[in-house]
Amino acid sequence: MQLVEYVCPKCGGTFITRLQTYKKSPTKMCRSCAAREAHKTHGLSNHPLLRTWCSIKTRCTNSNHKSYHDYGERGISVCPEWMNNFSAFIAWAEQSGWYEGCGLSLDRIDNDGNYTPENCRWATWLEQNHNKRMNRNNTSGYTGVDRYLKGWRWQLQTLGKKFVRSGFATPEEAVAARNQFIKENGLPHALQEA
Repeated sequence: MQLVEYVCPKCGGTFITRLQTYKKSPTKMCRSCAAREAHKTHGLSNHPLLRTWCSIKTRCTNSNHKSYHDYGERGISVCPEWMNNFSAFIAWAEQSGWYEGCGLSLDRIDNDGNYTPENCRWATWLEQNHNKRMNRNNTSGYTGVDRYLKGWRWQLQTLGKKFVRSGFATPEEAVAARNQFIKENGLPHALQEA
């Protein structure tokens, strides 16, 4: 066993250790400094995006979370780039238009997609409201279209107003009429293929 004496680059102290241990050490620090570095936090515990980052991870991974059935249980996950790297999440957020106090929140473009840089955006509450997935009790297969009396109806809500039209023979007719209403009124709702 060959011993070597070296100087820790962090604290400047001199230490003796085995040559093999020294060669394997990625940091070449003494044990005390290496331990402190390993337990060092990201230094961003007061960052306004920390709660958002923790929330997306928790609802996708913690089966005890109240929203897990809408996320993790459906197969929604957080990309590896963000999962363990808060700084990477912040960098993406700032690059994609987020700033403190902007009033925007994280939204997945494809509601069945994962939390990834390609599938996420910053959106207002109203934009997010128009990007909802289909209700669990939906029997038509189309967002905003459901059975009503002996036929079908469409409905949508925007700017505090609710619009409902009924009397359609098929769900496809209701979808076509809903799409037409959205186009005519320049609403931000997504159009659907019937």
